[in-house]
Amino acid sequence: MANKVTKVERISNIINTYAISGEDKDFLLHEIELLNKRNAYKSDKPTKKQTENEATKQAIYEAMEVDKPYSATDVATALGLSSPQKASALLKQMVDAGVVVKTVDKRRSYFTLVNPTEVE
Repeated sequence: MANKVTKVERISNIINTYAISGEDKDFLLHEIELLNKRNAYKSDKPTKKQTENEATKQAIYEAMEVDKPYSATDVATALGLSSPQKASALLKQMVDAGVVVKTVDKRRSYFTLVNPTEVE
């Protein structure tokens, strides 16, 4: 799949390809400036949902015992999450971070907290 062309790249190509000058060029350059400013703000700050998810992952970590397998349903029930799917999504993020290990037994996924002494 080809890389997606961004608005900034598209506007820059228009400025460079066509003989645009005066107010039109100033307008397009201002648009590029606004896009860059908006994109810089977006990347600096996590969203409200991301912040909530980090707190929930911390609660999952604190609730789990080392070497004890938990299903997503177990975690969702213990923490009062809205659904096992939410717990599963957060547990997958924790697996990707190396905090939790996923094992599958008879088509059912279990998550086990990694022993902190084994990580080092």
